Amino acid sequence: MSEKTFQDFNLHSDLMSVLADNNFQVPTQIQTLSFLPIIEGRDVFAMAETGSGKTAAFALPLLQHILTNNKNPEPESALYLVMSPTRELAHQTCSVIKKFGEKLGIRVALVIGGEDTQKQKDETKNGVHFLVATPGRLIDLYKQRVLKFNMVAGIIFDEADRLFDMGFKDDISFILGKLPRERQILMFSATNNFDVLHTAYNFGAKPIEINLSKDNIVVDQINQSLIHVGDGEKMSVLVGLLKKYPDTYGMIFCNTKSETHVVAKWLEMLSLKRPDLGLNFRVKAISGNLDQAKRTKLMADFRAKKINLLICTDVAARGLDIVDVTLVINYDLPQDASNYVHRIGRTGRAGKDGRAISLCGYNDTEFLGPIEEFIKAKIPVQHVEESDIVRAIGSRPRLREHEFEQDHDDFRRNHRDREKNSRA
Repeated sequence: MSEKTFQDFNLHSDLMSVLADNNFQVPTQIQTLSFLPIIEGRDVFAMAETGSGKTAAFALPLLQHILTNNKNPEPESALYLVMSPTRELAHQTCSVIKKFGEKLGIRVALVIGGEDTQKQKDETKNGVHFLVATPGRLIDLYKQRVLKFNMVAGIIFDEADRLFDMGFKDDISFILGKLPRERQILMFSATNNFDVLHTAYNFGAKPIEINLSKDNIVVDQINQSLIHVGDGEKMSVLVGLLKKYPDTYGMIFCNTKSETHVVAKWLEMLSLKRPDLGLNFRVKAISGNLDQAKRTKLMADFRAKKINLLICTDVAARGLDIVDVTLVINYDLPQDASNYVHRIGRTGRAGKDGRAISLCGYNDTEFLGPIEEFIKAKIPVQHVEESDIVRAIGSRPRLREHEFEQDHDDFRRNHRDREKNSRA
């Protein structure tokens, strides 16, 4: 396929001007393949690797459609609904659409749990072109008759597989059931999920499929490795790795909220008590019990590099575009194989090199096989010398009850509890 530029799409002159201002010149492959079907109003199910530009792949053709057809929303309604599985991804998607749309007179609103409901009502009162939302809060406002769905022209499922993995299938079915029969359905994801397509078919969609993930599910620029660790060795090996990579701007993934806070507190203690280790990291843990304002501020600080080491669960693994992340460490192997792809996809973005290291202890071994089967490759084993393991790390810190809530991030637990919190 010869390389296209956005000039080849015959875009509206105002949209071309915005793209030029943002130095958008050459579309990615997913943007090129998605553009015409979306402009034609067709349903689309598109799979592409993380970091491939999926948000712009649906935002740009829809902006073109709005501009060329002079489409405007009705009061208390939206032309397009964009569904996100997490608040953080919703924030990011909203900012991307605003970046392209604000100068074009495109109105964009964000409707998520944990933020001021009255403000969200005010922002949607006169109608918006794009409404970016998590399912729970959107349904709440619909049931309060604050929002109307009868004029919606299309719905986009951003990270569609994750929406279903997190237990939002019933919510998605409810929303689809309230939309007009003639509306466009766009589904963008990094991995396949039969439930996504089955639900779309049940509501009359006939999507064309664009699959760029079959042969390149993990980004080529990511240097992957696996370290087998003994019982109780994870923190010792982690500290050794951070000593080895002192300039890291990275993310460390754990499977539970409580563990993220333990790891963060442990690293903070070592930074203070063991200056000889050179752990000069500004460390924070992100977990679902933080109120939304704090979570938003934390992610903003991480993007601004006021924080250079983020300890998180899979809530931060999906869709977040933080270009300069140099290292991802799986402190725990993910229990859902597809999350391995999304976790390590936080590095190696925008053509840059990245490194992903996974620690595999006894309790992680049952998840290794499914991960390697999913990515269709063996993760290279990295041997660690005894001299690179820091044994004198003190005792595992104990957290006071107020420092974290009972976690619900374990894949085996009920994911719907998370959405109940988002509705609050």
